Amino acid sequence: MTTTARPPPEQSKEKAGVLVVEPDIKEGARLVQALADRGFPAHLAIDGGSAIDELVRHRFDVLVLDGDVPELPGRDLVSVVRAYDIEVPVVVLTSNAEPWVGAGVGLVARPVDPDALAQAVQRARQTRRETAKLRKEVLSRPPKSAPEELAAIYDRSLDELFLAFQPILDKDQNVFGYEALMRSREPKMSVPPQILAAAEELGRLEDLGRRVRSVAAATFSKAPENAHLFVNLHSSDLLDKTLYDSSMPLASIARRVVLEITERATIEDVEDVPARLSVLRFHDFRVAIDDLGAGYAGLTSFATVEPEFVKLDMSLVRNVHTSPVRRRLVASMVDACRDLGTRVVAEGIEGLEELRVLREIGCDLFQGFLFAKPSADFARPAPIAL
Repeated sequence: MTTTARPPPEQSKEKAGVLVVEPDIKEGARLVQALADRGFPAHLAIDGGSAIDELVRHRFDVLVLDGDVPELPGRDLVSVVRAYDIEVPVVVLTSNAEPWVGAGVGLVARPVDPDALAQAVQRARQTRRETAKLRKEVLSRPPKSAPEELAAIYDRSLDELFLAFQPILDKDQNVFGYEALMRSREPKMSVPPQILAAAEELGRLEDLGRRVRSVAAATFSKAPENAHLFVNLHSSDLLDKTLYDSSMPLASIARRVVLEITERATIEDVEDVPARLSVLRFHDFRVAIDDLGAGYAGLTSFATVEPEFVKLDMSLVRNVHTSPVRRRLVASMVDACRDLGTRVVAEGIEGLEELRVLREIGCDLFQGFLFAKPSADFARPAPIAL
């Protein structure tokens, strides 16, 4: 259950959106109204489940949380919030601050004084703004001078780059497609984190993106007919003019290609993202948000990307059958995606029980070691008895 109190019209455009999680409806209504009176638009959720539903569907600037909400302990709810939006500040209402020491939250003592609460919300909102500004400054810094040795290793890594392919299955365990995963035979720089870190430090992400797309197009000719190819894009790849060039090799198979934009990298610094994606779709590419649940903005990315697919981060998938928090969060995401006409890929599946729960929740596509590890071949996994 949620309720909303409207802020004064003259202040609503500037003040933070706040989600108040308070099981006592009367007290929650008092806090929501107090915040609205002080210029902060506020919504009320009376339990952990309702809070998750709200957090998945909307972006809030600040979360105000009762220290021990029903169904979902406060610390668990904070971990869920940080899973979908790592920057959202949390203010905890509590009569015992000791359990919250070191949790990275603001504290307001009970019984709650409305002015103290408003001040805490204002501080939290300011902290968020400062954090976002700092992150933007860090991301915009020019790359460090590249040591000759690092550049040489990176060049060899690109020369020896190849792709491993992991199958993505539908509910009937038929192969829907394959994700292309970057690898290199250069022993000093063989795995994606090493290659990406070097590309960023050297200012050569463009070279890496072009190489991956070229190898993907050349290799995918050996894939089963009608299989789809999922190719990862760094946000900076959206600035590369060759991505939109219809003469490039990947464009020739565009109708079978899904471009994955990772949630671990922000697209805030890329101008005209919707227009760029429109050009890609004009060429018959489709778009996915990768690592959903591990990045900066969670489902708010939909407003910019409007993806045809989303891929749930494995941190949400892992042990979903034993975690009510993960199960509820994944179910809320699946419901929201279904409303938007977006297909959900659950990746990182390792256990049969995980698969059963994810099928029950309503995920559309499935990927993980349970079916097959990435390989240079295009594996067709044998059906798994459910």
